[in-house]
Amino acid sequence: MRYILVLIAGLLVICACKSKKLDAIQPEIPVINLDIKLVSDFKFARKQIDFTLDSNWLTAQFEDKVKWEITIVGLQSGAQIKLSGNSDSLGRFNTAWHGGNSSTMFFKAGERAVATLNSPGSANKWSDTCTITKAKNNFGSNVIVWWDMDAVGVAKQGTAYWFEYWDGTNNAEKVLNVIQNVTSPIQGNYRSVIGNDSAKGGNPNNYYVGGVSHSPLASPFVGFSNATIGDIYMNVYLRKTTKTAAIYVGVQGDVAGVTSELGTDFEITWEGWKLVSLKLSDLKMTGPNFDPSKLKQFVMTPRAAANGMTGFDIDFICFTKGKPFDQLNK
Repeated sequence: MRYILVLIAGLLVICACKSKKLDAIQPEIPVINLDIKLVSDFKFARKQIDFTLDSNWLTAQFEDKVKWEITIVGLQSGAQIKLSGNSDSLGRFNTAWHGGNSSTMFFKAGERAVATLNSPGSANKWSDTCTITKAKNNFGSNVIVWWDMDAVGVAKQGTAYWFEYWDGTNNAEKVLNVIQNVTSPIQGNYRSVIGNDSAKGGNPNNYYVGGVSHSPLASPFVGFSNATIGDIYMNVYLRKTTKTAAIYVGVQGDVAGVTSELGTDFEITWEGWKLVSLKLSDLKMTGPNFDPSKLKQFVMTPRAAANGMTGFDIDFICFTKGKPFDQLNK
């Protein structure tokens, strides 16, 4: 009996030792407070920011480590970006803002941006504002802004480099393309492409009304060297304005003086603005070959669902290498 008691006591000692060893190697779980208590004010590092030259960030010191969320909203554009993290302070390394956003709209030059700080589950909020003197216009070496309709990009702004063509000889068939400026576009200006299939000229049975094209102003060609069509994306912001059976978007390139074109038809089934990103290798090719380093023309064609008006709005045409356009690209 005494032997059994000694054996049990020994086992208890061994188990206790193992428990202590296990406790010793378990990682320490940090405590994250839900409520934010500020030691220093929440504020922008720069009250005025030129995003063509620099970035901005937010600063604050907390009493403890907290889980925080920050939302920055443009008061005119409605653009916004969201930041989040777990830390005991805010600074350049965890709140850097390079002028991009996580919404459809872009931040605008001249507008005020409001940053709001809060913690999930807490009713407390803090805010500060800054003024954007110049908006972001450089998205890195893997982004070529063909034209943003606001005089930024290789093509700049100029109607002389927009070409119109239409079906038949009747002027009612003519495709109009005009610059528009309203209170809540992607940035400022956008291009509205409008056509009318009057059934009086050309061949009305295919509901073709013509289209528009745009060539770069800076040089005969732009593009990415050392790339294939599998590396490149064509990106455009689109919204419909009338019932349209489909639109065609494409890009033309040059190989040894011979023009080839990559493009596709699709229907705008959504409401409002949307970014459409198309990989060039997924598009239909017309021509012998395609060189992504020699892009020379962007083309758009609306197709009416029936006789009558057809059209769409377009903004911020750009080409990207490696992945679709992302406004947060540095």
